[in-house]
Amino acid sequence: MERGRYYDSRYGHNHYYPTRGTYVQVLPGGYRAVYYHGLRYYFYGGVWYRPYGVRYVVIAPPIGVIVPILPPSYATVWVGGVPYYYANNVHYVRAPGGYTVVNPPPGY
Repeated sequence: MERGRYYDSRYGHNHYYPTRGTYVQVLPGGYRAVYYHGLRYYFYGGVWYRPYGVRYVVIAPPIGVIVPILPPSYATVWVGGVPYYYANNVHYVRAPGGYTVVNPPPGY
């Protein structure tokens, strides 16, 4: 594992991500701003950020937040006939307006 990054191999996902709690000075180009319960989050490539002073911190997204697109690298997990989409230790399900962050499916 590289410092500040980890390799996510769950469900054969096989992708590197920055470690949660890592700070960045600038958000990556092409990020999406997402508002949830009056708070602003940023999403890019399966990584979630929150403002922290003049920097941004990598976080776990809140359950229930909706993002308009899935990250480019994700794994699909079928549970009870329902597809869950997984990336960076986060599970999503299809919802109006995009994909909702949900708890992991039962048994996973």
